[in-house]
Amino acid sequence: MSKKAKESKKDLYYMKNGQAKNKTIIEEKERKKKEKEREKRIKEKKQETLKDEFDLETETVLQMTNRNRIKKEEEKRKQLSKEQRRRKKRNKRIKTILKIIIFLGIISGGIVFALNFKKMQINKANKLIEQTQYSEAVKVLEKYKDDDDVKKLYDDAAYMASDEGQFLTAFAKGLMQRWELNLSTVDSNDSATYIADMQKLINAELNEISKYRDVTFSDDTFNQKAHDYINDLDKQMDSLNYYTTDYNKYANEWSDAYGDRSLIISYFLNNYPVKIDDKYADIKNELSTVAKSTEESKVLEKDINSMINTESFELVEDSYGYKTYKKNITNTTKYTFEYFGLNVQCLDDSKNIIDQEYTDQIKSFAPGQTATLEFTTDKSPSSFNVEAEYSIKGE
Repeated sequence: MSKKAKESKKDLYYMKNGQAKNKTIIEEKERKKKEKEREKRIKEKKQETLKDEFDLETETVLQMTNRNRIKKEEEKRKQLSKEQRRRKKRNKRIKTILKIIIFLGIISGGIVFALNFKKMQINKANKLIEQTQYSEAVKVLEKYKDDDDVKKLYDDAAYMASDEGQFLTAFAKGLMQRWELNLSTVDSNDSATYIADMQKLINAELNEISKYRDVTFSDDTFNQKAHDYINDLDKQMDSLNYYTTDYNKYANEWSDAYGDRSLIISYFLNNYPVKIDDKYADIKNELSTVAKSTEESKVLEKDINSMINTESFELVEDSYGYKTYKKNITNTTKYTFEYFGLNVQCLDDSKNIIDQEYTDQIKSFAPGQTATLEFTTDKSPSSFNVEAEYSIKGE
């Protein structure tokens, strides 16, 4: 074998042994590599396990922490909610109290305003009444007419706004105008001047109340007295026509009308809300005295007419063309008469006066006494008109 073949064979041997050795080495390397990889995987798995355990623990801790936090937050929320509810409830209570206070304030303010407004309206009405603007006062008081403290004021104003009330207002105004003129009028001895002055006094009243001549008032007594008063003014005016021609007739008619006026004036002043200024108090007192005297005179006149007309004259003797008549009379008055007799008019069937005679007079004719009066005539009367002639003792 050649050296070259030997060397090739040797190289082939070494090549085979080397490959085997290399294979072993490679396998060993592979085994070690796999061992390392396995260890690495084990290590990684342990690490992963540890990590998972850590994560689990961490998560558990976190969860516990979160639960504690959530619990605390919940407790805090509950505490806060409880406090909020308490605060809200307190605020609500405060708001309710404030609302009640405001409501009561509004009510109180409304009541105070209403009371003050009512008081202002009453004051306004009183001023209107003072100015005799009764219809306007009624309008102001209309809203309060049923209130106890307003009812009388309203009723009085409503009455004074009626026809009767308007007459009384005019009546009072006319009276005061007449009295004012009377106080400022100077007495005159000149007949024309006196008559002119008296006419002014009468017209001061007629200018105010003559417009009520044709008015019929609802109250019969009021109606009668109102028209009687206007008639009495007319009578005084008419009486002045006789001042220079028949003074006695003037004086009687004027005096009669004055007496009747004084009675009516007193009636209205005593029974109705007639407003007269205090400055005329003396005139009112004088009229009151005249009215009292006139009333007594009228009562006496009525009693005397009853006395002298209760029984008819009786024919007690008829001889020699003369007839004697007599009648019994009882003093039913409260007065004692200084003397008392009758003026007798003898009338025929047509009520014409055919004779006028006088009876004898009774002296000191006291209350309750009965006396006989008689007269004689040469006529044959069918009836009689009688009129008393007397003087009251002590007057």
